[in-house]
Amino acid sequence: MKYLSQLVLVLSLVFSQNTYCQSTVYVQTNQFGRGLLKTRGNECFVITPNHLIKNYNGPINVFGEGSERSRANLLKSYTGDLAILRFDGENNQNCKKWQIDEKYSSILENVFEGYIELRDKDGSASKFAVNITGIDVQYITIRPKDFREKFYQGMSGSTLFVEFQGKKVFLGMLQS
Repeated sequence: MKYLSQLVLVLSLVFSQNTYCQSTVYVQTNQFGRGLLKTRGNECFVITPNHLIKNYNGPINVFGEGSERSRANLLKSYTGDLAILRFDGENNQNCKKWQIDEKYSSILENVFEGYIELRDKDGSASKFAVNITGIDVQYITIRPKDFREKFYQGMSGSTLFVEFQGKKVFLGMLQS
């Protein structure tokens, strides 16, 4: 991948709702990436890039905190490389309710660095520090904070967070 990457702000529009307690997951098909858990009603869903599951017909494995494994199926895909997965059978994931922060627009105007959270198959999570280099109506453009770091295949679906007024705030999802 290039040094610059873009994040889709679609999630803030599609699921506009305070951003606390987001749970990230590792998504495995014939390739791998990441995703984000989101509740709606009493159900838990995975939001992930569509290119991870496009042209894939097998079971989609989702690994969360503590390496909890669940299976999911494609519920719906959207233009802009976005897919919603529904859990098939028993769901062992830590799916918590959350909303987009009510100060989202103000936060976007006042932050210049953040981090990508990467959930691994073993359940561990790591942070990848980034600088925010541009924002428009649809995308947030980021660059690794350490010029020696690079974005790599498999990071798709990772979530961009910032620390704002002592809170972990969700801004978007890494798409490409």
